[in-house]
Amino acid sequence: MNNSAVSLTNKLIVDYLSIDKERIFLKIPKEREDWRTLAKQVIGRKWHADLKLWSIPYCKDTVRHLHGMLGKVIHYNFKINANIPDRYIPPVIEQKKPKNRPKKEVVLPKYHHEITALEEHLQIHRYSYKTIKTYKTHFRAFLFHYNDINPTEIVEKQIMDYMYYIVTVKNYAKGTQNQVINAIKYYYEKVLHQERKTYYLKHPKKSKKLPNVLSEEEVIRLFKAVENRKHLAILMLMYSGGLRLSEVRNLTIHDIKSDQNYIFIKDAKGSKDRVTLLSQKLLIALRKYYIEYKPKYWLFEGQYGGQYSETSIQKVFRTAKIKSKINPLATTHTLRHSFAT
Repeated sequence: MNNSAVSLTNKLIVDYLSIDKERIFLKIPKEREDWRTLAKQVIGRKWHADLKLWSIPYCKDTVRHLHGMLGKVIHYNFKINANIPDRYIPPVIEQKKPKNRPKKEVVLPKYHHEITALEEHLQIHRYSYKTIKTYKTHFRAFLFHYNDINPTEIVEKQIMDYMYYIVTVKNYAKGTQNQVINAIKYYYEKVLHQERKTYYLKHPKKSKKLPNVLSEEEVIRLFKAVENRKHLAILMLMYSGGLRLSEVRNLTIHDIKSDQNYIFIKDAKGSKDRVTLLSQKLLIALRKYYIEYKPKYWLFEGQYGGQYSETSIQKVFRTAKIKSKINPLATTHTLRHSFAT
């Protein structure tokens, strides 16, 4: 990039690189968010993180588009070639052929129909998807351990032996051990309606550890490492409002009560509604995000509509964490802990 591409006040600098003859590069002043929005509307635009520049296809349609919208403020560092293509033709991307990997054989415990009974009972009583998945996983492992014994015939001594096994052999953490206890107890007490005293298992005491939190300086570095408005709004929301990852995904645009300065969270943990504060800084970030992305129903939507995925949010956080060099042990839930402290 030429030194002449340095930003001029109120000028959109358009440069040309000989190493990439099919694209032209835009140097947009930091304060001109409206010009960045315009660049994002061009088909074939691309953000170059290493150069901190947007590039667009070098064709007559693009040049006409720039002149039509910003003709008076454009400054070219080169002479436009009259022989450039009329329009941008997207490259054809060949889809990779799926590898012919042998399908993994699903092995079910002998009495796997009891897992279905557990799942149906949990669904009827409106347990969350994560709880159902966790209970099924631990109960399936329990059935495999006593694969040749009908679960209805397993006695308390065998349950206690299994608990000793997961602690001493499998080395489960206290939290995981509690999940196993809850899954087994639910099956025998709720599904089979057996007396609680017969299969009562004492839960291990939880370790009283201080939560992992970020300092104010680390939070600032984390936010500064994020350039995408949607990604920044998500992380700010988790920190400023103390929201869980699932709660962020489930927010709709109507849950942001800007006139009353609060956020409504429906069906939070324990199927309870709650509200949390809406700071002015967060509100400003959300408004800028809304103007640029214009979500239709969910506050944060995927590329093709629908809810933004958990894996995408986790990826956003991991990328910002690495870039900002904050505590490597931090997770998305660390933002909620940091809010609480």
